Amino acid sequence: MVDAAKLPPDLVAEILHRLPVRDLLRCRCVNKLWLSLIDDRSFISKHLRYMSGSAGAENHSIILLRAGQNLRSIEMEPPYRVRELQPPPRRSGSKIVLVGSCNGLLCLSSLASGAAEDVALWNPLTNDHAHLPIVPFGNFGSISMIIEGVTMIMMSSFAVIGFGYDSVTGDYKVVIIESVSKEEEQFQDIRFYSLLKNSWMRFRDDRYWLCLPQNRKMGVYVNNNLHWVMTRRSDSNATRLIVAFDLRTEDYKETTNSEWM
Repeated sequence: MVDAAKLPPDLVAEILHRLPVRDLLRCRCVNKLWLSLIDDRSFISKHLRYMSGSAGAENHSIILLRAGQNLRSIEMEPPYRVRELQPPPRRSGSKIVLVGSCNGLLCLSSLASGAAEDVALWNPLTNDHAHLPIVPFGNFGSISMIIEGVTMIMMSSFAVIGFGYDSVTGDYKVVIIESVSKEEEQFQDIRFYSLLKNSWMRFRDDRYWLCLPQNRKMGVYVNNNLHWVMTRRSDSNATRLIVAFDLRTEDYKETTNSEWM
């Protein structure tokens, strides 16, 4: 039997990056060198690329959300084992909303229930999780009366949320887009969270407007972009189109039908 300590480091790395995640997690306990290697960001990126290909397809699972509370995973290969998942505790008592998943990470929220501050990233395999900092602005999906000076003003808002991965920087991001109507004024706020920076950023972009009713509040993640149905603010016909939010440039771009073929 070959002593693992005598294997060339490059060969060890090549072997490790082909292992399923569960086996890889066990290998972190072998020694400090392997722990350092497996936790390295470049190794993680390489392992993700390998597992995302056809060679890693047998390790994929489907996540099911039932009755707003229970999460289950179903393996995509025989014997199709079903596993009950225990999501992390929530700050509020609202039902779970599964925003999306990327590379084994799940984004959970209670946004649709009005608790916009309760957003968490969770790895169901390791059970590691992180609650995002409370969103410091906005009332989502609400109609409210605000007082400015001695004037009472009606304000309504509607929000959508999405979760995706920026493969260029290796960063996971959460995006919240809120369309706000305040008396005669209408505007759209974009807030996005960076896991690497562990902070929220905010800017306003009035080029587009979320279509109502928005049947799907969760953005569709494809190729570094989150997608929603919107209209151009300048279009008097309110023509619906698919608008992508680029997680790399953190800006909007319109998509064409050919991109979805």
